[in-house]
Amino acid sequence: PAVAMKPLDKAAEIEMELDVDSPEFRTAVEQLADTLGLPHDDSSEAMVSACAAVLHQKLSAHALAARATRQSEGERGAGKGKVKAEVPFTLENYPPGFDTGDEQLNKAAALLRLLYVSDLRALQTQVNALISAMQDYTAHPKTDASLGKVGR
Repeated sequence: PAVAMKPLDKAAEIEMELDVDSPEFRTAVEQLADTLGLPHDDSSEAMVSACAAVLHQKLSAHALAARATRQSEGERGAGKGKVKAEVPFTLENYPPGFDTGDEQLNKAAALLRLLYVSDLRALQTQVNALISAMQDYTAHPKTDASLGKVGR
């Protein structure tokens, strides 16, 4: 089926129609998955979702800022003879913390652990935002002189 894509930018009024069942679309999605290091799936929709998640993770404002910080630290450290090499992502670099006796099960446990930590990081970010909002709320009380008290 054809899917009509609406542009995100209102200035770009380009109509685009994609046939997600076409072999060309499938080939393009597989090439993108290969570029991102993702496995192929029978469902193009699942592959597009996985590609979108990886791109969102790698190209978010936080990830780009962290990468810029690492690069600037690398440039400063390079003058001192310290160069940080980026470690490729492999499950061997992130053990599950226990041994099940089965290598495939250990890899699955490590992956679930990474997903759990990612979810915890997202939750912690939301908690931090809530704490910051509450601190802002309590740090700037409004005074109502007619009532003779401070507060909201």
